[in-house]
Amino acid sequence: MLIFGGITARSIYYKDNVGIGANYDLYTNCEKYFDLTGKDPTLNKTISTCGEEILNDIWIYGLTTGVWTYIKVGTNLDF
Repeated sequence: MLIFGGITARSIYYKDNVGIGANYDLYTNCEKYFDLTGKDPTLNKTISTCGEEILNDIWIYGLTTGVWTYIKVGTNLDF
C-alpha cells in the first residue's frame, strides 16, 4: 500500500514579548501567540498554520511485515 502526503509540525519557537520573556513552542502554544506577543498571527503564514507543514512524502506499508518505509524520490534530469 502506498501513501502520499502527510503533515508535520515544525520546531518553531517564539518569545513572549509582553510577559516574562520566555520561549514557547508554536505548535503546542499556537492559541496563545497573540496574547504573548501582541502580534497578529494572520500576517505570517507559518504562524497562522501553527507551524504545521503539508508534506509531499511517499510511504509504502508492507502488509505482511507491518512496516512503514519512506520512499525517497529522485529525479533524473539527464534525458
